[in-house]
Amino acid sequence: MKEIINISIPKSRFKQKIKQANGTKYSHRVILPKEAGAYKYHVLLISEDFVQEDIDNIDNNVLHFYADREIQLSQHHRTPNGEDVYEKIRVMPKELYKSFYGEYKDNSRKRFTNEEVEYLKKNISVMDFLQDRAGFSFQRQGQHYYRCDQHSSLVIDTRNNAMFWNTEHINGSALEYLRKAEGKTFPEAMNILIEYHNGLAPDKKQYIAPKYEQIEFKLPDSQQNISKIYEYLCDKRKIDRDLIKRFVDDGKIYLDAKGNCVFACENYKGKVDSAFVRSTYSGFRGDVGGGNKFTGFFIEMDPKATKLVLTEAYIDGLSYITAKKQAGEKIDFNVLACDSCNVMNETFRVNYLTRPVLNQNIDTVILASDNDKAGRAAAEEFKAFVRPFHRIQNVIDDLPSLGSDWNKDLQKIYENPEAVPEKAIMLK
Repeated sequence: MKEIINISIPKSRFKQKIKQANGTKYSHRVILPKEAGAYKYHVLLISEDFVQEDIDNIDNNVLHFYADREIQLSQHHRTPNGEDVYEKIRVMPKELYKSFYGEYKDNSRKRFTNEEVEYLKKNISVMDFLQDRAGFSFQRQGQHYYRCDQHSSLVIDTRNNAMFWNTEHINGSALEYLRKAEGKTFPEAMNILIEYHNGLAPDKKQYIAPKYEQIEFKLPDSQQNISKIYEYLCDKRKIDRDLIKRFVDDGKIYLDAKGNCVFACENYKGKVDSAFVRSTYSGFRGDVGGGNKFTGFFIEMDPKATKLVLTEAYIDGLSYITAKKQAGEKIDFNVLACDSCNVMNETFRVNYLTRPVLNQNIDTVILASDNDKAGRAAAEEFKAFVRPFHRIQNVIDDLPSLGSDWNKDLQKIYENPEAVPEKAIMLK
């Protein structure tokens, strides 16, 4: 990490802004005050990216310099014959600091004020910081939340600029991330944040929570022809016809005007508050805007079931039930099909806390996520996530063994009826 030298100068010494050669940013023309000692009244040009208001003195701005880079100063002289001469000198930041304050203080051992700490915690976007520093990417979920693609238990709340990483027990700002995830000391973390903040564009130096227009959730219009649903889900996907008929009759699965299969998701109150569409003739799929991604597609097979199966897709949930029926196994479980593996934890939490059929009965969770890298990682994260739910006594891995997901397993069972999936593995 590069060492940063900070010098506070009255705003009155900032005389003008000069556009840089790139045409997009500006430099400040600063005339150093008499407190600069040997360098008083010298002129300094410094990029606006390295200037910020002094939070301890609103009449001053703080200049930030990399300790290992020379500073170029100039001073105006007029010769006896009236000729203007500009003398240029170079000085190291620590030397300039000494001319102001008499002694250089190492920032790595600086005592940071509460105001400095809170300023950085408040104004550095934790999502931007994690994207830039850790290479994480995020997907918007709901009105104010973003979930990390790489770690599904990591969620950002943009309203208060805070991260919540359940499996790592890290909550808060970019400072908490550096301290707990990277093991930085407090001074190290603060200097990293100072350097990061100094490099931000002017319009990024103050965090402003994004405002999103509320999208009204509305189910797509339906069409009367339902034969395409059975052709797609039963004939092609091999899902049990009686199971599909149950949801078609209830209006929870239907065909929209564009020929997409719509899965309408009911919350614990029986209200449809989200939906997922899947093309019956192409690879298109997606959510209906404005819905709650954490509702999921709940399939109640046994009101007294003590087991809940989690899948990472709606079709996988229906396929899991069909595969177990084909294998002659007892259907003594309910299924919660999630929107993706990235929302599996939160979908479970929302449904477990709101559905009595779950929070009063279940003691076992069966993880039937995809048998790929993302699915296996999501299953491992869930095992850590579910520990505080003390009524959950058992977690079972039941990943597909013939294909990468449960629908591929189901189709292979139909192709080869003698294929027998591996038994589930019990985990504590």
